[in-house]
Amino acid sequence: MKNLFFDSSALISMSLTCQLRALEKLSEDFAGKFYITSTIKKETIEKALKTPRFQLEGLRLKNLLDKGVLNIYSDKDLKADISLLAKKINSTFYTRKRPVALVHPGEMSTLVAAFVDKSPTVIDERTARLLIEAPQELQKLMEMKLHTRVRYDKDSLRELQDLFSSMEVLRSSELILSAVQKGYMGPVNKGLLEASLYALMFNGCAISTAEIKDYLRFF
Repeated sequence: MKNLFFDSSALISMSLTCQLRALEKLSEDFAGKFYITSTIKKETIEKALKTPRFQLEGLRLKNLLDKGVLNIYSDKDLKADISLLAKKINSTFYTRKRPVALVHPGEMSTLVAAFVDKSPTVIDERTARLLIEAPQELQKLMEMKLHTRVRYDKDSLRELQDLFSSMEVLRSSELILSAVQKGYMGPVNKGLLEASLYALMFNGCAISTAEIKDYLRFF
């Protein structure tokens, strides 16, 4: 594993549940670097610091940046690829009236940068994960959200599946599992892992109760 690229969703999940210290400890024994793109920095730090509601999360993440736990990956030269991929994704699914916008620039910058670097990405947000891992399930999810029939362009979806087929996607839950096992969050015990995973689930990480039970079964 070369590097890890973090989307804003994973960083926010870990910040809201006070688990960024675990991320800091994991970075110390990780062979590569933890990256966020310039666009993610703008979203999760620069904008957050100007908004009272999100200032605390912004300060916590800025602290990790200042310490070198997180590193900036410039996406300046990737703008055209990011825009092209976003346009492709946001026109693949559609209702009778309009295309369904699925992704935002931060997610796209993370995916493109990770693809170029041939590294895994950490994404907690369900829509982006399903797009990569199970697009048919995404169709069902969008129909539930929009309360209408959602269709997709088969050729476009096939192209996206081919593009993402080699990409490894993690969640903050996998990182926390590793941190608990290594003793980075306190004495190693099953209760700590369970509490940590449920905290993530209720703060944006796309992990189900069944998945949490699977984690605990082998702990």
